[in-house]
Amino acid sequence: MWDELELPRRILIFFGGYGSGKTEISINLAVHFASRGEQVTLVDLDTVTPFFRTRERQEEIEAYGVRVVTPPDAVRSSSLPIPPSGLRYIPEAVKGRVILDVGGNDPGARVLRSIKDKLVQGEFEALFVVNTQRPFTRDVPSIQSMLRSVEHASNLSATGLVCNTHLGPLTDVSTITLGLSIVLDAAAEVGKKVRFVSCADTLQHAVRQVVHGVPVLGLHLYMTPPWNRTKGE
Repeated sequence: MWDELELPRRILIFFGGYGSGKTEISINLAVHFASRGEQVTLVDLDTVTPFFRTRERQEEIEAYGVRVVTPPDAVRSSSLPIPPSGLRYIPEAVKGRVILDVGGNDPGARVLRSIKDKLVQGEFEALFVVNTQRPFTRDVPSIQSMLRSVEHASNLSATGLVCNTHLGPLTDVSTITLGLSIVLDAAAEVGKKVRFVSCADTLQHAVRQVVHGVPVLGLHLYMTPPWNRTKGE
């Protein structure tokens, strides 16, 4: 349940490899915190991937009371590596919760260097999201390698890991539990904690039956590709 999550810090940063699910997690948490009456700002920092970005569902997300910050209108639909205006001042100037949805791999993480000096230690979480079904995070060594690369590019050390292993509509409970086992081993190797495991909300109850000691976050799939959506979505 949501109550299992321990994410008290005001600023949450989600970074990791391409296709790890950072955007889906960022949106779900933003909507959840807003539903509790919190002031929430969701910042689209994906300067790399031209698809599946927060900005693509901005109106839907803002309907829940979340403020969405995106690059300038003139370039928001492009694949140019342009961050939102005033990014450097967001950690200090914006009140309430701030969630940063960062682009994939080290090219995406580099944008965080511009705000590193504005992040107060103990006020933020930098969570490394892992999908073990992606090519470059399939096992412990590759996860460690990707983590080092992203940390170096961002000049930030991850405060924890998130397991978001999935195969899209082909995902089942075994997909998630196998992925979690790998991510737990990787976390132990680097001396960090797995903060939660996420999955589609349709699987969350079954996953909770077999996963113990790690909070389970059920995700509403806002970023489902058009070809996988049912009519009316």
